Amino acid sequence: MKKIRAGIITGIVFIINILFYYKNFIYKLALDQRPRLILLTLAIILTSAIELAVLFAFTSRVYRAAVIAVAGFAKIGASVFYAEFANFDLFSRLDQAKELKGTGPVIRKNISVFLIVIIILSLINIAVVLRSEKKKGSVKRSAIGIGLAALLIIAPQYLYGSIFGTELYSTIAMSKIKRIVDERAMQDESIEMDARREFRERKFTSNDFTGLAKGKNIIVIQCESLQNTFVNKEYNGEEITPFMNSLIKDEGSIYFDNYFELLGMGNTSDAEFVSLNGLYPSLKGQAYKLYEGCDNYGLFTSAKDHGYRTMAFHGNTGKFYDRRHFYEELGVDDIMLGEEFTQDEIINMGLADKSFFKQSMAKYKDAAQNGDKFFSFMITLTTHTPFILPEELASIKPLPGDEDDYVYRYAKCARYTDEAIESFFKDLDELGLLDDTVIVIYGDHHAMTVKNAERQESIKKWLGKELDYDEMMNIPLVIRVPGYKGNEQRHNIGSQLDLYATLINLFDWDKTKYPNMGVDLLDDEASKDNIVFPLTHLDKGSFITDDTLFVYPRDRIFDHGRYIDRKTRKDLPISEAKELSKRAVITTNYGYGLATTNKLLDLVEKTSEEDKSTR
Repeated sequence: MKKIRAGIITGIVFIINILFYYKNFIYKLALDQRPRLILLTLAIILTSAIELAVLFAFTSRVYRAAVIAVAGFAKIGASVFYAEFANFDLFSRLDQAKELKGTGPVIRKNISVFLIVIIILSLINIAVVLRSEKKKGSVKRSAIGIGLAALLIIAPQYLYGSIFGTELYSTIAMSKIKRIVDERAMQDESIEMDARREFRERKFTSNDFTGLAKGKNIIVIQCESLQNTFVNKEYNGEEITPFMNSLIKDEGSIYFDNYFELLGMGNTSDAEFVSLNGLYPSLKGQAYKLYEGCDNYGLFTSAKDHGYRTMAFHGNTGKFYDRRHFYEELGVDDIMLGEEFTQDEIINMGLADKSFFKQSMAKYKDAAQNGDKFFSFMITLTTHTPFILPEELASIKPLPGDEDDYVYRYAKCARYTDEAIESFFKDLDELGLLDDTVIVIYGDHHAMTVKNAERQESIKKWLGKELDYDEMMNIPLVIRVPGYKGNEQRHNIGSQLDLYATLINLFDWDKTKYPNMGVDLLDDEASKDNIVFPLTHLDKGSFITDDTLFVYPRDRIFDHGRYIDRKTRKDLPISEAKELSKRAVITTNYGYGLATTNKLLDLVEKTSEEDKSTR
């Protein structure tokens, strides 16, 4: 009977792991996410062996039940995490655990039939364990079990490195070590010197757009999950973002369609940090927190230097990403976060965008009455996943059978936000501010992820193709400059890193006074060889150029990467990506080092001995 129970427990553990890996790596997934069968089989065996070694190390029924419960919980959490971030590196975002408040609907949307079956099987296994007879423990067996589990986690990384990123426990345990070892291997002194020289010897030039917005107010709107895929597109015969589409075509607008998110571990808060400061984020944590205490030269600071009243608005609580604390540290004059708003209409994670913009108008009215020049930063919320908008608020109707389709859910939320922004423009116009205010609109990050089966399937049905990483991470950037008689639709590549440098030029602020690592996207010469070096979703070491995309491999074996032509989508020789991949690692590490050691002025001051010797 004991052997039968042990056999049942073992069999269920293997079945659970087969379902777990099938769900995350095989089921309906496309592109490069279907691993070799041998790799998947090895991952199932290893995960099962690790769990069984730990499970049978001690004889206590309560202990064994707890191990089964923890293992089941870990798989559910890892599956939900993988659907959003495409990896099992759960502890990388542990410091963001407090930000999970309000994400219940997101988690529920990612619970599939596979995970429900895993829960049921885990409960069956717990019942079997609790019904088993008491058994005397053994110190020797316990030591062997725990030792074997540790060996199975560590050894495969050295014997079969490709398992990294696929096997659950080894990925969680070894990710930080693997990243450190990998980055050391990517160091190249000549590339490092070249990168430093490139930044320190940059020439700050003027162009046709210099000073175009001089003296005007500034409003920067960071739109939640605004992905460029949906701009100038239709769903069921309806434009998804009609106001933004018309804004892009209007006189005075500059639209960048080859613009990318650039996030670290701070996700939305990193999107704002990078955009407002022109500095690389980091995989070590949230950028605001990592760089706290260092001198800041970002848009809040530079705007105050030029006599602007600074304002920050967000409909969610000020505790989210510690925004209130960081805005106060930056000396923002008017901070209006969730606690200052009447939470009269909640959609997804917080205050609905229409109410958010309407309530924000009180501050703009006050600025107008006082004759204050202002720099304002606003963050919307309604287009936050899982994109649940009450039907009575929806201006777009679903196609038959699409009531719960991912693209439809997103489309109706995006239309709602588009309408909210249109109303905001009208309210600014009524206050007499619209014709004296530069308005910047961009997305914080993507809406649809490459590695999420449901979203890929929905996108393919609507768009006629699957998304790749460069399309997924492509966000719109629109800058409206009143008084500008032209209309620009630019295709040169850029990212959130470049927004600060671009705005500094438009406002003709002294480029040598405000250090940043971006380029002015309106300067054809400075931006012609621009490269995007992503850090999340595409791992560090990846890059996007005007012509190519390099996806650094999850197993951190360079030759397993994917290097393609962005136009033809055809493979390119992987060896040709090596130098730029090294530069990606070196450049992002260089930026982190400058920011954390308070040496950002090295980017604009050219007086060091090292700088003189490299000229």
